[in-house]
Amino acid sequence: WKTSARTLWRQGPRHFGRARLGLHAHIAGERNSSYLSLAHRRTRIRPRAPWTCQDRTYGEKAKAPLTGKSAREALRAHALRVEEISNSILALDSLPQLWEYEDLIHNDESKISDPARQQVYRDVMELLDNLQADVDSRLIEPQGRHRVHVSILVDAVLRCLAVSDPPGDGGSVYSQCDRIMKRMTEWSIDLQHSHCKSIMLVAGREGLWKEASRLFAKRIDPRASGLTPVNIDVSDPIGLYCIARHAQEQGLDPVEIVLNGVLNMSIVCPSEQGRYVLAAGSALGQAGEAESLMQYLLTNSSAKKFGQHLVAATAHACLHCSRPDDAIRLFDNLTEGDHQASVEWQWEGGKERLL
Repeated sequence: WKTSARTLWRQGPRHFGRARLGLHAHIAGERNSSYLSLAHRRTRIRPRAPWTCQDRTYGEKAKAPLTGKSAREALRAHALRVEEISNSILALDSLPQLWEYEDLIHNDESKISDPARQQVYRDVMELLDNLQADVDSRLIEPQGRHRVHVSILVDAVLRCLAVSDPPGDGGSVYSQCDRIMKRMTEWSIDLQHSHCKSIMLVAGREGLWKEASRLFAKRIDPRASGLTPVNIDVSDPIGLYCIARHAQEQGLDPVEIVLNGVLNMSIVCPSEQGRYVLAAGSALGQAGEAESLMQYLLTNSSAKKFGQHLVAATAHACLHCSRPDDAIRLFDNLTEGDHQASVEWQWEGGKERLL
């Protein structure tokens, strides 16, 4: 208890810490507190320097002293520019579905190649150049904290690019989409289904069925994309339609290939198999393969893997091909159970009755 303040100053920070140093000095009754004040001055926690504070806005401004803007301001400017381009697209006539696009080109090409869509193409290219400049200057970090923002921004850019038309210099919209995919690979940004949908739409409108089908096949392959469910629209199955058209070009059976794609998607998300089968029926019907799908339903033993949904998908394909009588006949067969899809393992080889 009679330890002097000088001794406490020598031993306190090492043995007791700052709190015990003050307590022992108070118990010792040291009159002269100069050593205690000196100890507090030497061991106090100093405030952080301004450039190491956790304020993101200040940190972003400190990283870009030459441009005079922060990363948040740059991303906001790009997002506003995309919104302006999207609003200009709303004033244009909507493009038809992918399977109706070829007929529109042959009948009235002026609806596709118009100056307004060409201006949209120029605006998107300018936006991509500005985004690349910000990335090169390290103002925007797509491989770091801005990855999600850049992914959403690229998705909006691809949607705008899908409804644009290149100028009359022989350019290709798909070549720009391929350029964007390469940039996303360099930036370590995953290619989401929304990105693929816009790119497949562009490739299909340019007749590049091989590129579109490869992109979708890689997307639904569990070994390539992992266990990621695919959100596919029954009324607009772009990916399955591209696979069917590519199979037609190669002289293969579109029904087998499209239904194999359905099985791949069902591995990841079995609860959505019915919706996938209905989407396959829509795609095959738009591709003119209703007869082939009907023969697959009636004769192929693999049809039992899909159940009653395949019957509904076949009827839907017949309606797309303007064959309502065949659709009614399929419904009658469904009530009787005289087809391969009505036999499933749950009924031990029996017939599944229509609910």
